[in-house]
Amino acid sequence: QGTVGGLKKKARRKKSAYSKALKKTLRDANKAMRTNSGKLRKGRTSSDVMKRAHKEAKKLLRRKK
Repeated sequence: QGTVGGLKKKARRKKSAYSKALKKTLRDANKAMRTNSGKLRKGRTSSDVMKRAHKEAKKLLRRKK
């Protein structure tokens, strides 16, 4: 890593495959469950968005094997 003001920067943790997959599926789930103005569709909650994203992420990782 580099140094900042003579101090060594702390190493970062590597992003997991699941984390990367979840990022992609969250973007897709949000797009599907929100209106053009950005509000959640009627009857949908942020919990629904996360549930769908986790389900899709698991599916995505299973397909890659």
